[in-house]
Amino acid sequence: MATTDIDPVVARLMNRISTVANCGLVHAEDLFSRDDLRPLVVSTIAGETTMRAWWVSGPSMRGTRVVQSTSGPILRAWTYSIFGCEGLTGTGPQARLRTLALAVSDAIDRDPDLGGTVHRSDLCTWRLIENRAAWRGIAASWVEITKTVHTLSTP
Repeated sequence: MATTDIDPVVARLMNRISTVANCGLVHAEDLFSRDDLRPLVVSTIAGETTMRAWWVSGPSMRGTRVVQSTSGPILRAWTYSIFGCEGLTGTGPQARLRTLALAVSDAIDRDPDLGGTVHRSDLCTWRLIENRAAWRGIAASWVEITKTVHTLSTP
């Protein structure tokens, strides 16, 4: 993988998230600065109108030379953030979000080279934001999953 091949990794992460049943809508870009959120986060899941969505943001990048040579390969670590939201409707939204976050993490971690788009990857880590914060007037809980992938390339 060339160090500029970010789109295939994002596409593969989206593909893996989409394999989780009833995960909701999945997007390739950050939704935080959007004004037209409703059609991006609200869908019908199991016959009910539900606020549930996921999106991939990033990456950030750091690199390490594999050999002490300016022409040698560079192992680059790319860190992607995957956000999920769950509307605070009905009962048990926190439990649903925890269950979905684990299912999404498992789906991504089952594919360590992300379909050949990366050299290798680290296991997902995540934090659940349980403060039930209102986002643009919508009550929701959040999870942020972090996935670090490694590419090996020669510049």
